[in-house]
Parts: sequence; structure tokens; C-alpha cells
Amino acid sequence: MEAAFAAEASIHTSSKNMLDPLAEVATLALPTLAPLSKNTGQNGSRLYHTELVYVDEYLQWIIFGGLVCPQLLLKSPRVLEIFKTAASDCLVLPIYRDLVLNVHEKLKTLATWFPKKVSKQYQAPKGLKLDKIMDALGKEAPQTCGKKHKERLSYVTGELEKLTFLLQTIPGIVGPKFPVVLATLAMAQSEVLWLFRHQSILPAKSSKTFDIDDFSMLELPDTIRLYSQLVEIVRSHASVVQDYYREYLSTTHASMLEPELVSLRTYLQNSGPKVGQILDSLTTHMQADVTSPPAPDTFEALRLNWLRIESVLTGEFTATTLPAGADMRSIAPSIARMQLIVEHSRFVDNLDATLERYGQLSDCWWFRDDRDPANKRWFFKEVFQHALSSGGTNGRACISFLHVISCNVCALHEYSPEEHVTLREESAQKVDELLTAIVDTVGDLLTTILEQTKMLSLKADPMEAAKLLQRSQAGASRPKKGAESAESIAGSESFPRSRSSIGTMVQAEANLAEILCAVNKSGTIPVFNFTYAPREYVRLFLIKYFRDFVNRTVRAGGQFDRPSTVVRKLSYCCSTLQKAATYVELDIAYMFRQVLFEASFEQGSFGFGDAGATGASAATEIAQFYVSMMDAEDLVYSVMNDAFVKRAQSVSSSRRVEPSATEFENYLDRHEVHKLSDIVGLHGIRILDESLVQYSSAHIETMQGVVRKNKDKLMALRNTVVDGDWEPVVASMEDLGQLVEGAVRVGNACACRDMVSRATNDAAQTHIPFVLECAQAASRTTSLMATPRAPPELHAVSKIWRACGVQSCGDVPLWNVVQPMQDESVWAMFPAAFAATFTSNKWRGAQYISEIDGFANNAHVMLYAMNAVFSCSPSAVAASEEFLRISASVLLKLRLSDSYQQDKDMQGRLNAQFVFLEDFAKLSPADRSVLEQFVPYSVIHAARMDLARSPLGASTGGGGAAAEDDG
Repeated sequence: MEAAFAAEASIHTSSKNMLDPLAEVATLALPTLAPLSKNTGQNGSRLYHTELVYVDEYLQWIIFGGLVCPQLLLKSPRVLEIFKTAASDCLVLPIYRDLVLNVHEKLKTLATWFPKKVSKQYQAPKGLKLDKIMDALGKEAPQTCGKKHKERLSYVTGELEKLTFLLQTIPGIVGPKFPVVLATLAMAQSEVLWLFRHQSILPAKSSKTFDIDDFSMLELPDTIRLYSQLVEIVRSHASVVQDYYREYLSTTHASMLEPELVSLRTYLQNSGPKVGQILDSLTTHMQADVTSPPAPDTFEALRLNWLRIESVLTGEFTATTLPAGADMRSIAPSIARMQLIVEHSRFVDNLDATLERYGQLSDCWWFRDDRDPANKRWFFKEVFQHALSSGGTNGRACISFLHVISCNVCALHEYSPEEHVTLREESAQKVDELLTAIVDTVGDLLTTILEQTKMLSLKADPMEAAKLLQRSQAGASRPKKGAESAESIAGSESFPRSRSSIGTMVQAEANLAEILCAVNKSGTIPVFNFTYAPREYVRLFLIKYFRDFVNRTVRAGGQFDRPSTVVRKLSYCCSTLQKAATYVELDIAYMFRQVLFEASFEQGSFGFGDAGATGASAATEIAQFYVSMMDAEDLVYSVMNDAFVKRAQSVSSSRRVEPSATEFENYLDRHEVHKLSDIVGLHGIRILDESLVQYSSAHIETMQGVVRKNKDKLMALRNTVVDGDWEPVVASMEDLGQLVEGAVRVGNACACRDMVSRATNDAAQTHIPFVLECAQAASRTTSLMATPRAPPELHAVSKIWRACGVQSCGDVPLWNVVQPMQDESVWAMFPAAFAATFTSNKWRGAQYISEIDGFANNAHVMLYAMNAVFSCSPSAVAASEEFLRISASVLLKLRLSDSYQQDKDMQGRLNAQFVFLEDFAKLSPADRSVLEQFVPYSVIHAARMDLARSPLGASTGGGGAAAEDDG
């Protein structure tokens, strides 16, 4: 106990700190041989650090001894004082695992066994009342023991930190200073277990005689972390310790022991020849050759022989055989030397057992769960959770709790092998729970940082920053005196007065850094026959976190954010994960590419079928979302903006079109599609293009059905359009309105495909310029692609070109899906069918809108559909020229009719149709001169001038919708 008192005194006084190797720098490389008492000198004195290792055991022995032999407390005042000191130092003692003994409750019970008055049977010093002494101890211990151990814990935590840093810097001194290290570990182990054991008897709240804060375990995670680090350092340099003390035994100890054994031989000369042989063998054992690493129990014979000598020295028979004048003090140096030799021998061949005894906290396992939910005691689980949520103060300790559980193999009882399986499974389950808690906490912290980053970035947005500044200058957000502003302009958090506004983010970043720093430094952790790798566990979680974030961002509850918003959110997530990548080996750029590729990967596109598929990819769902917008009634393509917009509603419209819930500008815009290509990549863009092609093919098949139904009438139109009476033929045609609607749907898809191709080309120029140049060069030099009827091998090449935004000569994807259903005899009638649609009522009110360079009813997208259909004909040029010929005849005859002069609506409609015809000539593969053969340029010029002078054509706010009738 004297060693414990000296250690405690080093906390409160300015005396030399015996647990600090730097207290005497001059002797840093020399062995630690500090005596327990300076008065008796080094020889014949127990060593300080040796005694300090057994402090916890001493305390238990004293109290249990007093309970077993209470009469000793009455006979010796010295014994009573030691007992009172020990009893006031604790409230409970360990019995077995988590079973503890309430010391003061048993002492009070023990005091009731003794009579209150002195008698012949009960002899006690005058004035000594055992019941009063025990009662006083029962009141003193709750008031003082918590404060003492709180100070000791703080003291030993500081010493652990100093020792850890010192041994990391100068690992070579772990040999000579190993007794200091071992004493520090033993004291730390004692304090940690002392706190856990006392949690079971704490009251629900503090009182005048009991302060629960004295038993707080807030500092415990850091103590456990430093304790585990110090043990790992010792284990990693175990060979240094073994080599040092092996050489110490064979040299210094052997040379010093030989002259000191002379007095011991003289003292035991009458004890028989066997004793002499044992004494002679001591030096031989120390100088024996020792393998590296030493075999277990290499010096066991030395220790057993010295044990025999000690039994001889303490035996009753020895006293009768001692020579005359023999003095026990003469052999004190020999005994002290041999005791030191025995201790140092264990550092050589029994180091693992020594570290197993003082370098593990397996007893914490028995306090792993909260057994008192009402009072919320501090048990293992609660201490771990506090370490995770400590706001950057104890986060580094989280991995140390896994090391504590890994030591549970030391908790197995040698006489109970059947509990091995149970303890193994429970330990593995608990490690899984702790690792799950760690990654959940990392996820929560990343989410917090992500939200704070997004909030700060939004404040820095130019429009939002301008609004905040305007409100601030207007005084709308001016806080009251002493209050902090609810709204602050971007960058204000850099000022000290506004630092609290980012306090949440700073604390989350600090806690994340602490946790990930600990994870990054951790190696593999064995738990029985399981091996855990926390760093890999967290790395896989971060990948899963980003994958889930991508899924949540791209597929937000079945809805899709605009691509630019998704890219912005992904950039926030990237910057957040960069903080994690600082501590965990994680290639953020590669992970982003991998996860985004997985989101856009579709097995069927590569001929893998559906084997192993787990559902539609994000790219497929996005493609379906874009295809669904093609059917919107209020969708209008703006040629000027290269984007789809929502149709403006006219008050005078005869048919009200229900507005769509989708803001097309947020998705069907060249800039947004460019961002979409950044998300899903070229493969995702190819899936979108294929989906639009499939959508077009369905409507083309419907259009082919209409043409087939009117095949004979269309043949008659082709033959009579120039000089015949074709009006009755056209009037008798069926479902021309359906043909127009199908053409508009296909035109929407084709316009969207072209817009996607241009946006993808922009993205390819930014990200893969060399691949784009190769694709462009190949498309220019490959004459076989002049028609879709090229070798199948080049169709795959065409897909790659289109995925890069390179337009090849033919629309191979569309031709591939149209070819199986194509009837060439019907297909030849498409030019006449499209020309006949100019007489459809769908063209009524087709007002030209200069702002979009198109018509309010979106009829202008039909030219994209016509060009797509003609490109699948045997000769796209011939089909285009025939359409121009028939259309010109139809439109010119309508203009020369008598009704043209009186009908203003008809004039506007024909002007729009002439402009449409010229736009088609520009887009089609046919030469523009073909149009001028049939329609004088003056007619087209006059039509454009009339449209430009019309109120709707000159407006910029958006014209009215076309009055649509089914026809």
C-alpha cells in the first residue's frame, strides 16, 4: 500500500513523479530500479514499481483479510489504520467477473457480531468501538473514494499519454523503462475496472454525502484509448524488452549475484547438500543460451529453484540449523537481488503472460450492457456511445473498445471450456454492433456536414446572396440587441461574432476526423477465430453511403430532380466525402465513376440478358421519365433556345389544354441534358436515345397503319396532285388528325434526340476530346454509313458515335427498329400522306411565335418526324423531293382558291405551312433548289414577312395556343 500512497502523493505534491521517465532525463537509458523506501537504501528494499503493480491486489487482500480475521483489527492499531485506509478507498470489491461485494454493508454486519462492551471474551483497546468505526467508514468512503479515484484516473491518463508519446518517439527505452510502463498499465487497468464495478451500486441521484459526478466516466474513453495504444506499442517492441532483460540477466545480474551468494551459502551451510547445489545452479541458469524469441518457461527452473530456497529460509527447521551468529540482515541483499532476477526473468520468457495480466481489460466485458435502464448507469455500451458522440473529444477512442472485446479470450475460465462457443458468438455479435454504430455515426456526421455545406453554398448563390443583402440593408433581418441574426449574408460566418452559425458543422467535422483517424490507424482485430478490419468496413460503408446518396438524389421518391440540381448535390457529397478520404484510403474520383456507371449500366444493352439483374437502372428510369414527357399536350419545342418549353394558354382557346405538372425547362434543355450526360455518362445517354427510338417506333407503326388504310387514296393523290381534282380525294381520307398527332409525338422524340446529341457533343468536348475527335474523323471517312443499310458491324460503331454526340449519315438506331415492321409499298406513300396533312384541321390556328421560331401548337416538330421517316426509306433524297413536290402543289392550289382572299385564318395557316415547307427543305437531304422549282421564293418570303408583321409573330411574351379540333 505504501507504493499506492506514494503514487497518489505525486498528484498533489511537487515530489518526483515516479511514473514519468522524463523526471530524470540523465538516467533515461538506464534500468528502472527505484527503491520503495529511500531510508533503507536500494539493497534490502522492495522496488517501487514492482510494488505498484500489485496495488489493486493489496487493497483486496487487506479488506478480505479484515473480514476473515477481524480480531486483528482490535489487536494492532497499525493494522487498523491500514484497514481503514483501504476500506475508505472503495465501496465494492470484485468477487468473480461482474459479481461484486458491497464492502461497507458487510463491514456493518460484521460489527454487529461483536459485543459493545469489553469482556474477557471480547478484549479490545479502551475506547475502540468497532461498530462506530465501521459506521464512520461507511459515511466517509462514499464522500472521498470517488474524488480520489477521479484524480487518480486523470493522473494516470496523463501519464499514459506521456508514455505513449515518449515510446513512439524513442521506442528503444521500452526495455529499461518497462517496469514504469508495467506499473502505469496496472494502475490504469485498476482505475478503469474500479469505475465499472462501482456503477452497479450508485444511487439514482446525488445527495449531501454522495456526489455521482465523482464517478463520472466521461474521461474513460480517452484512458482506454491510450491504454490500448501503450499495450500495442509494447507488443510491437516485445523483442526489445526480451533482448534487454536476457542480456541483463546473463551479464549484470550474473556478475552481481555471485559475490552476494557467498553470504547466502554461509547462512544455509547446515541445510544440506541439495541446498548448496541449488544455489550453485542459479548463476548457471542465468547464463544459459536463450533462443530468440525465447521459448516459454526458459527460466522456469531458475524461478522454481529460488522458490525452494525461499521455502527453506522461511521453514521452521532452518531456524534450528542456522550457524552461530547468523543474522538475517546479512542475506538481505541476496534476497533482494534474487527477487529482482525472478521478476526480470519473467520479462524474457513470460512477457505474453505478463501483458495478458496487465495489458487487457476483458473484465469490462461483463459490464457491457445497461442493466439498470431506469437510472441509466455508465456501462460499457454507454461509454462507447459517449465516445462516438463526444463532439471531437473522445472519437479516437471508439476503436479501442473493439480491442477490449478482442481480449475476451483472456476471460475464459480454464475449468469451463463449454463457455468458449457462447463467449465467442457474443463477442463477435458485440463487435458487429459496435462497428455498425461507428459507421452509422460516420453516416450521420457526413449527412450533417453535407446539409451544412449545401446551406452555405446556397447562401453563396448570387441570387440568394443578393436577396439576403437586400433584406439585411432594409433592416428586415436586423436582430434585436444581444440576439444573433437569423439570416446572415454569405461569408459572415468567417467573422468571430458569427462563428456560432457554423458551430454544428465544425463540431461534426471534428468528431468525424477523430473517428476516421482512429479507424485509419487500426489494423486487423482478432476476436477468437474472427478477424475484423474496421478500416475496410468503413471504406465499404462510405462507398455504400455514396451509392445510396446517388439513388436518393437521382430517384427521389419516384421523382427526378433537374440534372443541374443533381450535379450540384453530387458535388456537395463529393466535397463532404473528401473529408473522409483524408483519413481513409479512398479514391473519391474512382468511386464516383464506379457508382455512377453502376447507376447507368444496363446488362441487356451488352447482350447479357437479365441474368443477375436486380431491377431497372437509374439511367433506364430516367430515360422512361424523359419519354413520358414526350406525350405532354402542352409541350412545345423552341428552336431558338434548343429546349422544350410549356405552351402558353390563350384565353380565347376553344379547347383548354390541361397544364402539365412537369416544368419541361428543368429537364428538356440543352444545358440540363449536358448535366444529365455528366451523371449517367455516354452509356446512359445511349439508353436514353434507345428509349426515345423505341417510343418513336411505336408511333411510326401507328402512322404506318393510317397510311396503309389510305393507301389507294394516297396513290390517287400522287397521280392527280398537279393537274387533277385532288380535293375530294384528300377530303375522303381517314384519320389524318391521328397521323398529325403521331408525327408530332415522333417529332418531339426526334427533336429531343437531336438536342441530347448536341448536348452530349458539348460534354464529350469537355471530358473526352480525343475520343470525340476520333469518332468525328471516323464518321467523316466512312462512306459505308451513307445509308443505314450498312454492314451490321458498323451499326455498333454508329451507336458509339451517337453516344459521343456525333451525327452519322444515317439514323441507324431508328432504322434497326423500323426495318422489321416496314412495308415498302406502304412506306412509299408517306410523302403523299404528310403532304395531305396540310389540309388537316390540326393546322388551324398554327400561329408562328418568333420567340421560339416555331408554332404555338408545336406543329413545327413534324418536320423532324418526316425527316426521320424518310431516312428509313430506300432513298431519303427521293422521298424528300416527292414530299416537296406534292406539298407545293397542295399549298399553291389552296392559295389560289377563292376562300384564301376572304379567310384570314386560312392566310395565316398557309403562311405557316410555307415557312414549314422551307424549314423542311433546309433540314432534309434534298437540295433546297428542289423547293424553288415548285414554290417561288417570293411566296415564301411574303409568307415570312406576313408572319413577322402579325401580332403573335412580333410578340415576345408568347402567343396564344392554336385552336385545335379533332379531324
